[in-house]
Parts: sequence; structure tokens; C-alpha cells
Amino acid sequence: MPKVRGCYNSYSEDEKRRAVDHYYEKKERNGVTIREFAHKLRIPKNTLFEWINRPSGPPSLKRKRPVRFRAVEDEVYLYVLDQRYLGLEVRNSDIKEKTLEIVKRNHGENTGFKALDHWCCTFKKRYSLVTRAVTHTARKTTFTAEDLEIHEKFFCAIEEHVNMANLPKSRILNMDQTMVRVVALGKKTISPIGVKEVSVSHPTGDKEGFTVNLTIRADGFKYHAEVIFKTTAKAGVRVVDGWIIRLSNPAGVLSDAYIAKLNVPKNIVVRSARKAWWNGRFDDDYVENYPPTVIFRDKFSVHVRDESFDAMEQRNVQQIVIPPGQVCSK
Repeated sequence: MPKVRGCYNSYSEDEKRRAVDHYYEKKERNGVTIREFAHKLRIPKNTLFEWINRPSGPPSLKRKRPVRFRAVEDEVYLYVLDQRYLGLEVRNSDIKEKTLEIVKRNHGENTGFKALDHWCCTFKKRYSLVTRAVTHTARKTTFTAEDLEIHEKFFCAIEEHVNMANLPKSRILNMDQTMVRVVALGKKTISPIGVKEVSVSHPTGDKEGFTVNLTIRADGFKYHAEVIFKTTAKAGVRVVDGWIIRLSNPAGVLSDAYIAKLNVPKNIVVRSARKAWWNGRFDDDYVENYPPTVIFRDKFSVHVRDESFDAMEQRNVQQIVIPPGQVCSK
């Protein structure tokens, strides 16, 4: 094999000592030469000769610096395990902050310990901790006989109301809501080595966020996004194309003063409720604003209310409920 200029292997002091000790064993047992043993290790004979004939003797083992605060590190390790048991995200900054807190509590402020990045990496290596990407629970892939029956009805509804009716794509809608958290969870967390699933749940307490309702037609046209904020104000208003409209049957409770301060894009409708989620009043108003069509929605409780089906039937809107396990199907 041709040699590549500039490509060399590096060996630790521990590896050099093991190689020298092994050479002496082989020499005493089989009378192996330096050339033969170096060829077996795939290293130059001059390199092995240098290791053996150092003026100071064979390379000594490298001494590791002793751990300064072993009890503190043990406590920090238990803290990491507790956080992961609760499903909470753990970052390097969390480990450093917790370590400094414990050191200050147990040893005072004048220790000179700073919990630098190098220490954090060594700590994780010492306790077999790694930074892992967060895994997500896969959607349902195995179905019961009842599930398969529901799926068959779902595809039959598509065949009847879409394919057989020769419905144009401009009259086929897909609508769904998603919650957007103000404090989003990270994509990575520190976890012990060997854990198969690394999930992260939102911290306890008030989960501040807002809901976004999105609707798209089968031909690719996107309707205005509806954003729902949480508030406890009294006035009911709606913002459309940058204009503030007071609702006769208020579906939201944002104050006029607050709405006036928002720089709302023209393709976004702003609403509010005491809980920042899609409710029956929003859904009723949504149905009234769309022409006769076919709409696909998931099995969210608000979507499958009797009131929703009745309102859609009056407007000649056919709702097809997407069964569990088929929401993300391609």
C-alpha cells in the first residue's frame, strides 16, 4: 500500500508502554527481533527501537489529575439522573450551574473552581454521559381489526366524496391546529450512554404559548393563518387584513388597546381566548366562512362535535375525519 505523506498514527504513553512490555515477552519466549515485532504492529522499526532505548527507560504511564470534588460530582450526577427521570432537558450549562451551586454550598466561595468546558467534558466522560438528539415516539404502526375497519370507511369516504364526485382540487381542504410554545424544547439533551429512547417533556408550570390554525387547499393555495393568544381581557375583537373588527358574537377577548399595538401581517387573523386553544366558537365561525367543499380534519374533540357536523351539513360541507395512525401518512 502506498504511503500517504503527512498521515501518521499517534500513540499514547500507555500504548507505547504496552507495546514495549509485549515485545520483551515475545523476545523472551520466541526470540522475536525488533524488525519482526514492529512489522507485526505495523509501525516503523525505528519507532519501536526509540521506545525501547530511551535514555529514561520505557515510557511511563501518564498520571491522571485527581478529582478535586468527587462528592460534588456524585451529587451532580444524581441531579442529571433525576432530571432525565422526569423527562426534563439537561444541557452543559445546567451541569455547570448546578456544580457551582453545590461547590459554593459545601466549600464556600473562594475555591477558585470555575466549571469550565474542559471540566464539563471530563465529567461527562467520567460518568458515561453523552449529548443525545431527542427521540420522538413513533406514530401508531400496528392496528387492530377495529382500526382497519375505521380506515376502510375513511378510504371509502374519499372515494365517494372526492374521486367519484370528480371534485376539483380547489374544493378540497385540509385544516389542523398546532400549539407553539414560547419556550421551545431543545433538540438535544444529556443522557446516560445506552439509553434507547431520549424523550423530553415540557417543564412543569404555566406553559405559555399560542395556537396556530392552518388551512390549505389540494391545489396548494394557503388560507390566512389564525393565531390564538391567551388573555383575560373583556373586549372581543378580530384583526383581518390589518383592520380591527369588533365581533358581534365575540370569539376572542383581546382588548382594543393591545390589538392596536400589534403589527399584524395581512395574511394572519389574530384571536384570543381564556385558553390559547381552538374551541367550539372558533370552529363555528370557521365553518361559516368557507364555501361548499370537502374538508379533512383529525379526530380532535372540537372537530367531531354534533354542532360542527350539523353546521357543515347546512352549508353542504362534507367533513372527512382522518383516523388515528393516518394523520401523517403519505
